Amino acid sequence: MQADARYAPAAKISGSAQLSAGKITITNSPITMGASLSLVPLLDYVARREFAAAGLRPGEVTLPYPVAGGESTCTVHYWASAGEPRLPPLLLIHGFGPRATWQWRCQVGPLSRHFHLIVPDLLGFGDSSYGGGGGESPPPPPSEATQAAAMAALLDALPGTNGRRVAVAGTSYGGFVAYWLARTAGAERVGPVVVASSDLLKTAEDDKGFLKRAGDGWRGVDEVLLPKEPAAMRKLLEMASYRPPPAVLMPDFLLRDFIQKLFTENREQHIQLFKGITVGTDKFPVTPISQEVLIVWGEQDQLFPVEKAYAVQRSLDGKARVEIISKTGHAPQLEDPTRFNKILMDFLLDTHNFGVLPLMEYIARRAFLAAGLRPSTVTLPSGDGDGEARTTTIHYWAPPGEPRLPPLLLIHGFGPMSTWQWRAQVGPFSRRFHVIVPDLLCFGSSSCPSSPPPSESAQAAALLTALPAILAGTTAAKARVAVVGTSYGGFVAYAMARAAAGGERVGPVVIASSDLMKTAEDDQALLERAGAGGGWARPADLLMPLDARGARRLMEMTFYRKQVAAMLPDFVIRDTMQKLFSDRREEKIELMNATTVGTDAFQLTPLAQDVLLIWGDHDQIFPLDKAFAVKSCLGENVRLEIIKKTGHVPQMEEPDQFNKIVMDFLVASPGSPSA
Repeated sequence: MQADARYAPAAKISGSAQLSAGKITITNSPITMGASLSLVPLLDYVARREFAAAGLRPGEVTLPYPVAGGESTCTVHYWASAGEPRLPPLLLIHGFGPRATWQWRCQVGPLSRHFHLIVPDLLGFGDSSYGGGGGESPPPPPSEATQAAAMAALLDALPGTNGRRVAVAGTSYGGFVAYWLARTAGAERVGPVVVASSDLLKTAEDDKGFLKRAGDGWRGVDEVLLPKEPAAMRKLLEMASYRPPPAVLMPDFLLRDFIQKLFTENREQHIQLFKGITVGTDKFPVTPISQEVLIVWGEQDQLFPVEKAYAVQRSLDGKARVEIISKTGHAPQLEDPTRFNKILMDFLLDTHNFGVLPLMEYIARRAFLAAGLRPSTVTLPSGDGDGEARTTTIHYWAPPGEPRLPPLLLIHGFGPMSTWQWRAQVGPFSRRFHVIVPDLLCFGSSSCPSSPPPSESAQAAALLTALPAILAGTTAAKARVAVVGTSYGGFVAYAMARAAAGGERVGPVVIASSDLMKTAEDDQALLERAGAGGGWARPADLLMPLDARGARRLMEMTFYRKQVAAMLPDFVIRDTMQKLFSDRREEKIELMNATTVGTDAFQLTPLAQDVLLIWGDHDQIFPLDKAFAVKSCLGENVRLEIIKKTGHVPQMEEPDQFNKIVMDFLVASPGSPSA
């Protein structure tokens, strides 16, 4: 696979295709018996198969060698998830020792379900190299800072990652690089950081302690970490693993083969890299970084003892999270991958700006973009009682250009942003209608009047004023608009239809899961259905929760399928709810209190337009019997459709059935703009 040169005009990119049509070609020597037995090709094959099965493909990119004043180039080989990122990007950086595919083979499968993975070979490792392009003298070996700069350049060169925030996880030496990358690139470029088994505070005294733990006969740390003889290889395995292979499974001929294939190639480069490590010197001062940091350590690590994990935490102002994995050594990601992966996943998904919410928002926005909709805003002048001019801004999604199809307005309810609530509708509806999806006042990116809070009638007036501006300069500016509203959006849809006298501006109306006859007694019944022990004194406490327990109860009452709430861990629900309901919370509570439905200021009367009511048969927010009550007040000609096995959001739980019902109604309605 090749990286796309269009995204890296300054980079020379070439293929590294050893994976073709689902097959992996191994170019190593064939496996033979006896003294020439080699397990390396088999293990390499297994590791590469894990990467391929996780959807990763190999590639390489040639970049300027990131050393000041040099003219050399470097080549970075990598594995990455195929295509442009549809999931949050995550960079996995290996340490000294076997190639990257061996060190991360137990992680790529589980992580690839949640992240767009990028797994490079650092310079001087695997198929990555440096010192190309000529020059009068060979360039210096890369330090951790140089490796970090190369990783930053790689991210800029890959399709879809240039400028995107990337999470980083590094193990051992890769942890040095991950920390340096986070510190130099900043929080805008690098998100949460995972440092595994990586002593950022390593000093010469630590090297002496290492040699003491290794026993007599070793002159330097590099003799063990870069073994040349079976005894050194055996010692490395003993110190790196909590459960090293028994001696009977480590005969000398097998260890020599590992040394030959894993450590002999590029040995001198690795020695120079080892000597060029700046950790523990004045060139590598460890200071706190603004990103959230997770430190993972093996309890029995003999290379970097576990107490160094807490020393690193203290050097980062004590804010980093520390997780110790028992019964593991220097490579916990290999000795206990299930535990390691869970710790890593929980941290990344729980981290601010890198949780489930951005992912879900990204998926919803992709659905809108795929339907041809684009975000925009319209500013409406207004005035207060003192004659002071003010402006109201309404954010909306709509297809660009002049409408070629009849306009259809989709109005969201309380809760998640409009893109979440209508993401399953915009695709099918956009084939027959010019779909417009606004954020109501005080929601999303629309403005929020300081006072008074807008009632549903004020929301309707704002939308009626905005529509000609949204369709300005087109023949559709005066066209009748079909309107669909869900929950609170149904209140607004009804108010729009009633305000448009004679149905000249508003065509057929769809009102979904919206109790237009709600009273104070209904609010009390809602709280009783939620449970007496919940501590909810008012509907706003239930409908805009701030803790995981309240959010879980709201989800149980909103959806028919209770597994939705049961499957999600507390930290995911808590993080999502805080981001959804903390923003403009007081304004939304005032907005809820300003609703006139259920007061003397609101009288439910029949509409001139054709009306369709849609309800979930298991709606616990507005129970099904209220659907029949609303229908009786709006007249016998109003059509009611009940969708089985759905709750308060049938458009999300049964989108195909919901879409068909709405489409059939709009197309068949004599008053429809599509007629």
